Amino acid sequence: MNELLDISSTAIAGFFAATWAVLFIAKMRIFQAVGNLRSYAPISFDDKVSVIVPVRNEEKTIGRCIHSLLSQTGCSKELIVVDDHSTDSTWEIVKQFSAFDVKAVRAGDPPDGWVGKTWACNTGFQNSTGKWLLFTDADTEFSNEALARALNAAKTLNVDMLTLYPRLRFASLLHKTIMPLLLTGLYFLARPHRISEDGSAFAFGSFILMSRQAYQMLGGHAAVKNTILEDRAIAVRAKRAGLHMAFIDATQMLTASWNDDSKSLWNGMLRLFIPLSLKANFKQFVTYFILAAACLTMPVAVLLTGNYVGWMVCYVSAGLVLGHEARRHRASIMYGFLWPVGVATLTLVLLVAFYKSRRRPTVSWRGRNYVISMGEIHEVASVY
Repeated sequence: MNELLDISSTAIAGFFAATWAVLFIAKMRIFQAVGNLRSYAPISFDDKVSVIVPVRNEEKTIGRCIHSLLSQTGCSKELIVVDDHSTDSTWEIVKQFSAFDVKAVRAGDPPDGWVGKTWACNTGFQNSTGKWLLFTDADTEFSNEALARALNAAKTLNVDMLTLYPRLRFASLLHKTIMPLLLTGLYFLARPHRISEDGSAFAFGSFILMSRQAYQMLGGHAAVKNTILEDRAIAVRAKRAGLHMAFIDATQMLTASWNDDSKSLWNGMLRLFIPLSLKANFKQFVTYFILAAACLTMPVAVLLTGNYVGWMVCYVSAGLVLGHEARRHRASIMYGFLWPVGVATLTLVLLVAFYKSRRRPTVSWRGRNYVISMGEIHEVASVY
């Protein structure tokens, strides 16, 4: 009996380690396929790019974001910052840049059926004149050739929509333990190298570049006015419309944050997973849950048999792969070895998201509370 347990636990450990090795190889192949933004020269173009930045209580980051955008070279641009009822000093900071031709616009109250961010993005579009539109976030910072290189990439690849993968700034210990796990799952499940084919439609809100023609053809943010995952919703609609999209690695030229503290990270994960747990996306949600649960239970099962070597194989294999992802974002590789904490947290988030989705699916976002339901194409949010 003991011999059978030893064989079984060794097989489980081997399978666990092999799975992480496959994930690592798949990730490296994906990034080889999508290419790097630095491989596109910063060629000068006459086409104007309207950069639209919706803001709400962003006093800690908006100044650096604007500075980095004003430093862009090799392209004609206009910078439009749209304030969505900030209660801190965001508006005063933005107004300080008026002398540098930064358009500071107040969004006004969102009409019925709109959420704050989509209304701010729509307001920015209404004030824009560019042939290209870049929607970005207030916590995003650009190297001075990023926009010119991105525009060259969009033209070279002949795409209607381009999204860039930024280097993420991990603000807390929870970020450092869970974000490498979330991002590794993204590569495996979303297949970003096939974003226009059979991959899952998605986009990083920190960088969505679209031609004006394509944006208007989709109906702009008016078409996704009541969603709290507007970046993904726009990508879904673009894919359904047959538009050509591309995903490019820009971790060396673009930085961003995904929620700036542990509380906002928790709410951000609920904002992501509650829509997935609703009926239309339930299979994808179950996939996430099974993977997270397996990451916890398989090493524990090996440990309970007394196979300490097998357990160490499980622990180290996952730690190395996730540590590599942490290093991509300039965090210590050692945070990868805190993956049991990250997996446990993710499993808890998934359970809470499932519970809330079956009772009253509510999400807090940017100081507003929303009830989530499933629409025909994507989730729908309404203020309560």
